[in-house]
Amino acid sequence: MSRRGENIYRRKDGRWEARIPNGFTDDGRKKYRSVYARSYTEVREKAKQQKAAVPEKPTGRMNMEAAIRLWLRDKQFQWKESTYSCYTQIAEKQLIPAFGKLPVNQMNNSVLNDFIAEKRNGSMPLSDSYIRDMTRMLTQVMKHLRDEYHYEISTNISALKPRAKEEKRLPDQKTIEKLERYLMAHVEDRTCLGILLCCHTGLRIGELCALCWEDIDLDTGILHVRRTIQRMKRYQDGRSSSQVVFSTPKSKRSTREIPLTPMMLKLLREAKGSPKEFLIPGKNVPYAEPRTLQYRFRSILSQCGIEYFNFHMLRHIFATRCIVLGFDTNSVSELLGHANVQITLNLYVHSSAERKRELMSHYYISKSYLA
Repeated sequence: MSRRGENIYRRKDGRWEARIPNGFTDDGRKKYRSVYARSYTEVREKAKQQKAAVPEKPTGRMNMEAAIRLWLRDKQFQWKESTYSCYTQIAEKQLIPAFGKLPVNQMNNSVLNDFIAEKRNGSMPLSDSYIRDMTRMLTQVMKHLRDEYHYEISTNISALKPRAKEEKRLPDQKTIEKLERYLMAHVEDRTCLGILLCCHTGLRIGELCALCWEDIDLDTGILHVRRTIQRMKRYQDGRSSSQVVFSTPKSKRSTREIPLTPMMLKLLREAKGSPKEFLIPGKNVPYAEPRTLQYRFRSILSQCGIEYFNFHMLRHIFATRCIVLGFDTNSVSELLGHANVQITLNLYVHSSAERKRELMSHYYISKSYLA
């Protein structure tokens, strides 16, 4: 049958059919029914009149599992695949097991606070940032029911307010120098070359793993960040699986150009591979995925006799070095691919004890003031 307009079709028998909403099922899905007429104009008008009599909210028996799945389904195509995967993982691992059978109108701050206390103080406590993501997701689910489905919710919940962040402790200068000496001594190893590149550019681990030689312009000395790689979980029919996905970088500003230092450019020219070849290869596939690189990085730290720190700390180290060397914060923000400068200042710039001591040594009070 041919289609015209919104859910209006021309049937084989010549009549026009319009499918209109007819309430909701208990799990939040819309139900439909059909109206018929001899012309498109007539069926459209008939559908318009009957739509006004249809309830525009799910039934009061809806539970939290149905609400969460409804939100995921409606929002899926507004997000990047990685964002959808992240939300789905939170839903399947945390929120649905905890709240799934709870009626929507019984979801309140008291229930939420009990959940937060359990996740903070249990045998396997979760980080505050992860708990905050979960509570923020729940508030979005409830808001979606109100705004999109006019669902009458008698209670309110609020997202967890962030605690004051503790400043991350960077490895000291001697530790960083020790690591860089090892990387330079083994620079023929592509993994060491890639890690050294992160020290000099602040690349995210997914961006580094997705980097091909064609992304590095050795003539102009510019590195182009065009994509990222990550392993994402998928849930279907109660089962989970994972696969490696290449996608665009984290944000629009993350697609960026980074000028290379003369030393880094020299090392890359000496190691140059074919354009489509990945900078860091895997054993059985052309690329090394992030978790593989994390394992290799841990092994390198162990060989250096350095206490373990996360690969992402290299990004903190790069940003802090830039500030110490006098880079303006806007340039650092652009090099890191942040959406705005405040993110750079809040997350990635740390003053070392040595730097603080150096600055304080130049502190000056005039003699006239002391007199």
